Formats: sequence, structure tokens, C-alpha cells
Amino acid sequence: MYVLSDKELFVQEQVREFVAERIEPNANMRNNNCVYPDDLIKDLAALGYLGMVIPEGYGGCGFSAVTAITVIYEIAKSDTAIAHMIEHINFGFCYPIFLFGSEWAKEKYLRPVASGKDIGVLAFHESEKEVSTFAERTKEGFVLSGTKSMITDAPNGKYAIVYAKTDKLAHGYEGYSTFILDIQDNPGVLIGELEQTCGMRSLQVADVHLDNVSVNSKNLLHKSGKGIEVISKSMEVMRIANAAVACGIAERAYEEAVEYAKSRLINGKPMFEMQVTQHELAELRANLEVIKLTTFYTADLFDKRKKEIMLYSSIAKLQVAE
Repeated sequence: MYVLSDKELFVQEQVREFVAERIEPNANMRNNNCVYPDDLIKDLAALGYLGMVIPEGYGGCGFSAVTAITVIYEIAKSDTAIAHMIEHINFGFCYPIFLFGSEWAKEKYLRPVASGKDIGVLAFHESEKEVSTFAERTKEGFVLSGTKSMITDAPNGKYAIVYAKTDKLAHGYEGYSTFILDIQDNPGVLIGELEQTCGMRSLQVADVHLDNVSVNSKNLLHKSGKGIEVISKSMEVMRIANAAVACGIAERAYEEAVEYAKSRLINGKPMFEMQVTQHELAELRANLEVIKLTTFYTADLFDKRKKEIMLYSSIAKLQVAE
């Protein structure tokens, strides 16, 4: 129901070919055996898919949000874990640095991640409702201590955007800041054990423990005390990407249902020929088209920078994921 442009259709066909040739053949094996798709992430990076909305000048490919969502949606139909990784690298790490980072930060952290040389992660969530990770000011910058929980790609990340409190007396969202940290080979950073997930089992998720990690003031992303602005801008598009992943799952489930209905025989006839089955599949298809329209239309609103995009992206994530 949402009509893609010629450029978006070209990218969609390119992704479909890659998925059919490289991702689909071993998707179940990776999921069943918890195999991290390192080679496929590198191949996707070569296509520019780790920095999709980042300009070419910083190692990305300058896609619109609709085009980027198309890529994630097509990959999710075959391997949801890879789609989830691509989503987090693009919009959890690259996009906020592009928006708020200095030229130094863009060259040091954005370019190598967008071009696929390194992996960047977003370390936002904690096990409790209140953020306990604290960044104490020093003469050179800050010292961070705390634990970030359930961080996507933490065991493979070289860099992380970390959300921490910088003012213990602040209320609400005030007094929180974001920092870019080197988490690989950093003596103050410990990556926890891999979480055992119910699905997407080739995805590697773990806690990130910070123990008096020193960071320079220039590693502060955006202004001190304005960390929630960084996270909010990231979530504007990440929630649309969440919806795209859910759409991919739904589309694949529908395709599998249709194939099963055609092959399953009841009284010698394919189940697909039964009117009740046709009605059920028609209703499923209608619901599928509605959530696809919701996802892609919201991405289009993001591209047009409509007001209240956080509201619309949150609605899209809620409705499509449900």
C-alpha cells in the first residue's frame, strides 16, 4: 500500500538478492546454534548498510529513512538478529554521533563504524528504573562507574555511547549526559556473560560494567546535562526500525502460512482451497498491509521532519510490534 520510489525499489531488489544468496541459506543454523554472523555484518558493511542515513562524507551511503527501513525490513524476513544488529549500529550509535558529535568525534568514532571497520553500541538501559551509572567530573574530564544491562552487540563492540548521570541532585531527565567510550581493551570495562535469549539467538547481548573509567571531556556527546536529547533523537528513528523488524517477522510468518496451507492436505484437497482458510489468510494479509503502511508512512514522516515524530514513531512501534 505504501509506494516505494524507483531508488527505494532498486535498493530493495539489491537487498533481496543479498538475503537470498547470503543470509537465508544458513539463517536457521545460526539461530539454532547461537552463531554470531560476523562475516555477514562485514558484507553488509561493504554495501554501506552500517551507516545508511549517514552522508557519504563520513563513510555512510546517505539513504533516506524510508530506504534504510526497507533494508532492515527485508533482512528481518530472513534473519531477525541481523536486522536488529543493523538497526542498533545505524540508529543507536552512528546517527546520534552524526547529529551531536564534534568533527573530531565523527572522524574517530563515526567514520570507522559507518564504514564497517568497527562496531559501535548504545549502552542506555539498566536493570533498575533509575539510572545509577554516574559520571564524576575531574580536571581532565569524567570518571564513569556503573552497569548497563542487556546491551546489544556489547561483546563485539569497540565503542559505546553511554548514558550516565552527571548531577546527583538533578530531577527528572535533567543532569544526564552521553559519552563515547572505548570499551575494547579498556581495563575499566568488563563485558558480562552472554544472555540466553528466547529468540534471535545469534544476537550477542551482555551487560557492560564500568569501574572508574576515565574519559576526556571531548568524549562528551552533546552538552553536559543534555543526554536525554541524544537518546530521544536516536529513539525517534530506532522505534520506526523496531517496527520494520516486526514487519519483517510478520511478513515471513504470513508467507510460511500460505505455503503450509497449499501443501497441507485435508480430505485429499489443499487446505488453501477451503473457504475458511482463504478468509483467515485474507484477514491476515489485510492486517499485514496495515502495519507495513504504518511503518513506512512513519519513516516518510521522519524524512519530512514532521513535528511530533517521537509520538508517531512510538505509536508505530507499539502497534506494529503488537
